[in-house]
Amino acid sequence: MLSKRPHQVIGFHESFAYERGGTSDMLLKALISDVPTWLIPGDSLRGGHKPDLGKFPAYRYDQAHRDLQQAGLIPEP
Repeated sequence: MLSKRPHQVIGFHESFAYERGGTSDMLLKALISDVPTWLIPGDSLRGGHKPDLGKFPAYRYDQAHRDLQQAGLIPEP
């Protein structure tokens, strides 16, 4: 998805967990890529917040960062 260079990523999830899941992975990679990101926790568009990058486990951050580098979506160190 990030290869399409989105201007914003919005995730919808009723039981979002920073530790696991596809929505979590998508939002984490968007945050690492500096794409504005928003999470709607449930089916109401009235709520929502920016996911906190610091709440993702370090091992998930590291893996997502490596994945993005290997895909050429963020620069290598």
